[in-house]
Amino acid sequence: MSSNITSVDISSLEAEIASQTTKFNELRLSGQPLDGIKKSLSDLKKTLALARNAGKVKEKKTEESEISGTGPQEKKKGLLLLKTAKVCRLEP
Repeated sequence: MSSNITSVDISSLEAEIASQTTKFNELRLSGQPLDGIKKSLSDLKKTLALARNAGKVKEKKTEESEISGTGPQEKKKGLLLLKTAKVCRLEP
């Protein structure tokens, strides 16, 4: 399947997705069943995502970048503010 993805033209995929989205919206507004078109639109979007990411290599996190916080998604640790518990008052 990966050889099929590399030979696909991204602009033609985007045009096909646009036309399928238009058909989907027309069917949705008219109240007709959407199962078939929803499946084909989902497959087209997956194929487009794979085609766009075909040449890219995913970076793996190393332990050093996680410890030092120099990774691509650096998380900030803030103070955790605790709320005081509400007390249930019983009237005599």
